[in-house]
Amino acid sequence: MYQEIKSRRLALLVAIALTGGSLAGATNAYAAEVTGQNVTINASTPPSNNATDPYDYPGSAAGVINDPANGDDVVRNTLTLENYDYSGNNIFGGFTRGTGRAKDNIVHIRENGKVEAAYGGVTYSGGDAVGNRVYLHAGGLVNGGVFGGSVDGASGSAEDNHVVVESGRVNDFIRGGNIDDPASTDHVTGNTVTIAGGVIDAPVYGGYTNGSGNVTGNRVTITGGEIHGSVIGGDTFGSGNVTGNRVTITGGEIHRFVFGGAGHESGNVTGNEVTITGGEIRDHVYGGFTYGDGDVTGNIVNIGDGVHDLAAGTRIDKSIYGGSNRGGSGTISGNILHVKASASAQNIHNFDTINFYFTNTLSPKLTLSGTAVTTIKSLRDITVKGLPTAVTGTLIENANGITVTDSSSVTKTGDTAETILSTDTTGKKIDYTRYIFKGARTAESSIYHETWGGRSVIGNTTTRNEITVSSGAHTDVYGGWTRGASSQTATADKGNSTDNKVTVDGTATVSGNVYGGMTTVSGGKASHNEVTINKGVTLSSGDVYGGSAADGSSVDDNKVYLNGIDTPGNVYGGSTLFGTANGNEVHLNGATVTRSVFGGSGDSTSKNKVYLLNGAQVTGSVYGGGGWTANDNEVHLNGATVTGPVYGGAANGTGNLLSVKGVNSAGKIADFQKLHFDATGVAAGQHMLTITDTANRTALDWNALTATGTARGIDLIYHEQGIALSHYTAGSVKSALSADGKSEYDIEAVDEGGTVKRLAYNSYQFKDARTAETVGGETWGGRSRVGNSTTGNEITVSSGTHADVYGGWTRGASSQTATADKGNSTDNKVTVDGTATVSGNVYGGMTTVSGGKASHNEVTINKGVTLSSGDVYGGSAADGSSVDDNKVYLNGIDTPGNVYGGSTGLGTANGNEVHLNGATVTRFVYGGSGASASKNKVYLNGAQVTGDVYGGNAASADDNEVHLNGARVTGDVYGGAADGTGNLLSVRGVNRAGWIAGFQKVTFDATGVAAGETMLNLNGSAGTTLDRGAIDATGSTVNGGITLLHNANGITVNGLAADDNILKSETDATTEKNIAVHRTGGNITDIRYEGYQFAGVTTPVIIGTDAYGGISRAGNSTHDNVITVNSDYTNVYGGHTSGAGTTRDDKDNSYRNSVTITGGTLGNVYGGYTESATGTTTGNTVNIGDGTNALTAGTTIAEIHGGNRTAQGNKLVVNTAATVGKVLSFEKFIFNHTASAGTTPMLTITNGATDLDFNAIEATDAATENPVTLVHNSAGLNLTNYDAAKVKSTLNEAGTQETNIDVRKTGALNTDVIRYAYTFAGATAATTVGSDTWGGRSVAGNTTTGNVFTINSGAHTNVYGGWTTGTGSTAAADKRGDSISNKVTVNGSATVSGTVYGGYTDSLGGKATGNEVTIDKVSAGSVVGGYGAITNDNVINLRNATVGGMVTGGTAANGTGNTLAVYYGTGTTSIGDFSGIQNLHFDLENAPTDGTAHTLLNLTNAAGEKSFSNINLDIHRSGATKKLRKGDSFTLVDNTTAGGSVSIGDNVTAEGTDGVTRKYTFAVAQDPNDAHKLVATVTKAGLGEQAKSLVETRAGASAFLNDGADFLAGAGMSAAQKEAAAAAMTSGGVYGLWAGMGGGSLRHETGSYVDMKGWNLGVGWARENAVKAGTLTFGPFIEYGRGSYDSYLDDGTHGSGKTSYVGVGMMAKLETKANSWIDGALRVGRTKSDYTGLDTGYDTTSTYYAMHVGVGKDFRVRAGDTVSAYVRYSYAHTAGTSAHLSSGETYDFDAVNSHRLRIGTRYTHGETALSQLYAGLAWEYEFDGDARATYDGDSTPSPSLKGGSALLELGYRFAPKADSRVSYDLNLSGWQGKRQGVTGGISVKWAF
Repeated sequence: MYQEIKSRRLALLVAIALTGGSLAGATNAYAAEVTGQNVTINASTPPSNNATDPYDYPGSAAGVINDPANGDDVVRNTLTLENYDYSGNNIFGGFTRGTGRAKDNIVHIRENGKVEAAYGGVTYSGGDAVGNRVYLHAGGLVNGGVFGGSVDGASGSAEDNHVVVESGRVNDFIRGGNIDDPASTDHVTGNTVTIAGGVIDAPVYGGYTNGSGNVTGNRVTITGGEIHGSVIGGDTFGSGNVTGNRVTITGGEIHRFVFGGAGHESGNVTGNEVTITGGEIRDHVYGGFTYGDGDVTGNIVNIGDGVHDLAAGTRIDKSIYGGSNRGGSGTISGNILHVKASASAQNIHNFDTINFYFTNTLSPKLTLSGTAVTTIKSLRDITVKGLPTAVTGTLIENANGITVTDSSSVTKTGDTAETILSTDTTGKKIDYTRYIFKGARTAESSIYHETWGGRSVIGNTTTRNEITVSSGAHTDVYGGWTRGASSQTATADKGNSTDNKVTVDGTATVSGNVYGGMTTVSGGKASHNEVTINKGVTLSSGDVYGGSAADGSSVDDNKVYLNGIDTPGNVYGGSTLFGTANGNEVHLNGATVTRSVFGGSGDSTSKNKVYLLNGAQVTGSVYGGGGWTANDNEVHLNGATVTGPVYGGAANGTGNLLSVKGVNSAGKIADFQKLHFDATGVAAGQHMLTITDTANRTALDWNALTATGTARGIDLIYHEQGIALSHYTAGSVKSALSADGKSEYDIEAVDEGGTVKRLAYNSYQFKDARTAETVGGETWGGRSRVGNSTTGNEITVSSGTHADVYGGWTRGASSQTATADKGNSTDNKVTVDGTATVSGNVYGGMTTVSGGKASHNEVTINKGVTLSSGDVYGGSAADGSSVDDNKVYLNGIDTPGNVYGGSTGLGTANGNEVHLNGATVTRFVYGGSGASASKNKVYLNGAQVTGDVYGGNAASADDNEVHLNGARVTGDVYGGAADGTGNLLSVRGVNRAGWIAGFQKVTFDATGVAAGETMLNLNGSAGTTLDRGAIDATGSTVNGGITLLHNANGITVNGLAADDNILKSETDATTEKNIAVHRTGGNITDIRYEGYQFAGVTTPVIIGTDAYGGISRAGNSTHDNVITVNSDYTNVYGGHTSGAGTTRDDKDNSYRNSVTITGGTLGNVYGGYTESATGTTTGNTVNIGDGTNALTAGTTIAEIHGGNRTAQGNKLVVNTAATVGKVLSFEKFIFNHTASAGTTPMLTITNGATDLDFNAIEATDAATENPVTLVHNSAGLNLTNYDAAKVKSTLNEAGTQETNIDVRKTGALNTDVIRYAYTFAGATAATTVGSDTWGGRSVAGNTTTGNVFTINSGAHTNVYGGWTTGTGSTAAADKRGDSISNKVTVNGSATVSGTVYGGYTDSLGGKATGNEVTIDKVSAGSVVGGYGAITNDNVINLRNATVGGMVTGGTAANGTGNTLAVYYGTGTTSIGDFSGIQNLHFDLENAPTDGTAHTLLNLTNAAGEKSFSNINLDIHRSGATKKLRKGDSFTLVDNTTAGGSVSIGDNVTAEGTDGVTRKYTFAVAQDPNDAHKLVATVTKAGLGEQAKSLVETRAGASAFLNDGADFLAGAGMSAAQKEAAAAAMTSGGVYGLWAGMGGGSLRHETGSYVDMKGWNLGVGWARENAVKAGTLTFGPFIEYGRGSYDSYLDDGTHGSGKTSYVGVGMMAKLETKANSWIDGALRVGRTKSDYTGLDTGYDTTSTYYAMHVGVGKDFRVRAGDTVSAYVRYSYAHTAGTSAHLSSGETYDFDAVNSHRLRIGTRYTHGETALSQLYAGLAWEYEFDGDARATYDGDSTPSPSLKGGSALLELGYRFAPKADSRVSYDLNLSGWQGKRQGVTGGISVKWAF
């Protein structure tokens, strides 16, 4: 009896899809299945003997149909045989004598199970055997055969059946799939046998048929065990073909043959495979074998896995055959041997191809030990894969000899290596020799000590080899070494040596040459190679070549690096006899070369470079390029010594460069057309290049010389014999600018006695210098000798002695006239600092060029510097056009000269500044001096000037400024010209001067000037005249006033009347200020400034014994003053208003002032005070304490007033405890309680009873359940707006906590106002005050709700989850009066002597509902779930609890839904009695089922008969425990009360659950043997229909994967084609990057239904190739999808979750020239899903793989209109997995397979994708899509996607523009059938 994997119906449909055919006809329909039967045969449940085969052989089946006419399927049944001897009988997972299928049935044979034969599934009348399984476990015995699936009729296939042998014994054969009838033409496909242990006494077949059908794709895997028969992947005794079967052996013993596939008649045996990685095989191994006349072709034998050696102990005792036919007439050809690990056998036969696979760790060799010669037709049949690590080795060895029919040696070239295969001289070995010519990274050597990286002996190009030789002795060393036949001529990819690198390092010794790359092939190239030889290496002879091609076409771009070594030979960057040598480089870094150095040597050389660096020495000559033509070569000298000459290139060459740095010498220099010197770092007096030739002068072109770098007093070239200069004019200076345009480089030829022997060089930086230079006492930052503008220089001179100092110093020829960018000195800065001494002048910028500008310069001279004589100039231009915007800063120094911001004889001096900070100037100070001077500024800050001070000194001088701040001027101070305008004198602090003149504005800033001071005292001999409008003052005034200006000789104020004393009076927002004149003897001698601040004061003003905040003597309202007092004062005023005269509208009042008391002895304290009879005092605040600290000890306060007139808006804020005599005129009292206040009252009033508005009292800061006293008065509080029946209550923002203000009495008097808070909602911790403990509490009648807490220690009286009493709440009516949804748990070491309440309310009509109490392993007095007028749905949970009193679910007589839940735990729960309970729930948890379980609940105080008749009972059990069986019973209740008993009605049942899916029915009754006990007994067990919900996730995930396939076939393929076409047009033959995204939602009917919505994304690379048939688009892609689903069963059960997948794949589409196409894709990845529902959840991940193939044709009906017809087959496989539910169960999910066929047509209107409308019709059928699962051996109901659906689609696709890489597809689809509803989608396709 046999088995098969895919139905003929499905195979036919796939064939139709591949050929583009059509399909018509009906599909089979399966009605009622025999499914889900789980049968165990053991000693307690004997076999049913319900299955007798047509031959009357008895047996038992889990699922059985005995009626031959019955067409139903037998599906997903399981039979387990254990501890039972059923010998002589058969067992079946599924058995049908009808015409239906046996599908997905399972047989388990466990310990001590014995049987004749075992079938996973068997059919007898034409049905298929599909997906059945047999498992043989340890201790199992089968005397006959084992069949995964078997077909015993004339029709029916055996598909996807499996046998797994873990251990045990089988005395006959094993067949994964079996067809037993010789008349059968059906197939055996995809069956497997896996053997891990045990003993099998007969053959093992993956698939077997006795008929004429094919045996395909079956597998046998041997990992252990002992097999006494043969092992055959697939076998037929009929005429069918045996194809694609596999045998894999990793362990175990096989005593007979191994066949990948075997046949017996005319069928072919092709494509079968045997893989051996371990085990013992005692006989021959055949890839394919036939006893008949069929062909044996294309079979494969694999030795090893290509990763590991064969397992230890692996044996192949006899020969290995690719194929054999026992002498039949068929062909034996195309069989392959893959040798992936070393192995031994007798011999090998009938292989047309033998492949050896080398890796870094594996060097496979086949050792043949038989007595026969091995015959191989040709060495060309042998291929070396990978790269052998050894240069030579043996592939095959036979001591009896090897005969090669065709050739003795073969050379093969791979991607990176060439291999030579040959037989050795003994004829017993086949050897290989391997040369790597590309990508080598390890050096290899011959026996002659030649060493190379890459090598070819047949003319392959050696390239990209990189090696390091660091030890040993070597002759020649090659990075790349190419040798070919003498007749060979190089091509673009042959005969060359390129891009190789060799490094010789360490202690290596080389006696020959070193080559970066070398070729001897005619016309070969040696280019882009590199040689590096480091110090320590010994070169005993030979030369060094970057690249060498003796007869080559070019040696270009090679490099040689010699670092600190000596070489006796020549050095070549590149060398060739006849070709070009261009772009090569030689770098000698401290190296010594005995002979010559060539950058490049050849027929033509250009752009070669030689670098002689860091003491390099060359005894011979140096050539940049050596050749007949040599141009643009370079020689670079830097610290080099060359004994011989140095040549650039050819004598008539062009562009050859000599570059010189540092100090060098050479015998001579010649053939250079450019000479460049970089003088950077060369010290004065040194020669950069000394020529040692004593016979001839050096010839140079003056125009060829260039030099750069900062240096002074050096020679570029020195030659004692002389220098002959062409193109030179005697006495000329060659000056050039640096590359950055900041320096000038000057070259001069020095004539000594009529001969030029040296070329001198100096450089000057004139721009952006940052370092000072000093020559001959002169010091500068930037300097130019040739009239370049000095600019941007910044220097600091901090030591030494200097004559003149310049930030910028510009000098030019006498004839030079300045221009915009020449002759100026601008933006320079000089700082003289430290101990520097200057005997001359200091200039920020100076120019002597006619018309030059000296502007924007700056001089800073700091204290410590000595200026012995000379002046200071910000900018100086004696003959200049302007000196503008210069600045001078003198800080704390003395200068004997004048100071000029800017000075010029003829031009303008505008915008200059002089800052004297504590400096002393003996002579005069000028802001600016010139023909005109304006906007200059002089600042004297603590400075002294002996002479005069000028803001601007010129005939025209306007808008200049002089600023005095603590200055002493002996002379006079002038603003500008006498008739000038806008000149300003600004005065701060206390100053002195002789006289002031030339000012049109005088301002005083009185900030910081003390009372009684004079800001400017004029002590000269003349009076002062000022205009009235010219005088102004700003800044803070002080009490008592200050003098702005004093002159004993008199002050004349133009415009002031004789009787007018006020110059100016003003009031701003906070102060009142007056400027007034004072007369002495009738003359004005002083101008004074007086004022008060009436707003914004923050520091108390003390006048006498009173303290003030704001003061006004002119009647301005005092306001917004904030002061703090801590001393002894008679009166304290936050604001004090008196007097009159203000012109402001805001007058006479005192408001918004604040006084904070922190200590002291205080009389009266006023927030605000006014003397005006009509004034008001409002909005003032008095704070007791600063909010942080307590009052100073001993503080006394007589009275506190908010104001002296009115109380409106006045606040007393109490921050700390205080005692006050009286409190008056406050509208509000605010208490800020902190922990530091302790239990002391915050405000104690001592001087009589107090009137107090209860509503005026407020408090901040968090309150606690412990009351705080806000106000205490032992004489009584006379409260208004107070209701003794209510608390004053407020809610927090979250509405979870109440804060209450309440009143306490002493006797009949109200003496205290207190404050406290309770959390009534959301509490998570218990609060204990006194004997009561609660979670949430309200005394204002707020609903206590959502409080959840646990008590696990301590002794408690009463405990409340929620506790509601009282009134006063401000919450909405629906949030008052109740106690709901609270939870309290008592466990650990806690005890409760009173009552535990879940919720408690004494409010009228209050509800106590939904509360929960849990008592776990502790004791309590009594328990109440809910106490109130309405008590419903409360829950009491008891586990191992002891409750002495009553357990009450709800106290209301009409309560409903109250539940008592008793848990099994570890001991019996004991209570007195219960009442108010409507539901009684028993949770068995993990209670044992063997009758030893303890009683769940004892009643200790329930006298008489306790009735359970009106109580709803239910029972639950943990899903993680062993399932219950019928008859299991448990004692629920035992009434242990004396005389007590229990009763319940007749035939009472209770429903139970195991986890969330297994359902039980219990019979509940009084124990017939004990009237005290109530007992529950299991009467029914099984999985509920709701278990299907858990499996819907798998169906949904499979459907979502199918959506991804549809997206790839549609939008993804379209985007890939577009980008591939664009890439082909623009780049040709490259991959283009594409991306696409789509989404939608759909309902899938699965027996219930799943709503799925999500989006899919694809990103990939696509390439378009033109092929003979048309256009092929192909490429890889990455896919990602993410979605969510909702599943619904018929009973409303809802599950939901998310699913996603990520994977990779390949896609392709061929479009023919006839407008037909075929496309397809392969995908593999991981899918991830989760599930939430049924009060549980889980997560899973699985591997998936999928494919689709489609064909179609487009018919053009008219221009722009196309009709397309297509058919597409899609397959997807989601691997099985397991999931652990959060409720404890473990579910095993089977693999989900989807087979879909879609046939459709589409009409498209529109020529291009710029704008296309389309509509389509399609029909799709899903052939599988079953999602199955088992739980503890029970199968769940299974959703299925199987069925047909019709599709109507409408869509519009467009792109924004013709060349857009993004396009859009809007789609609306209507589905009917298995998919239902209307879906819409938008897909976006990107092509990059």
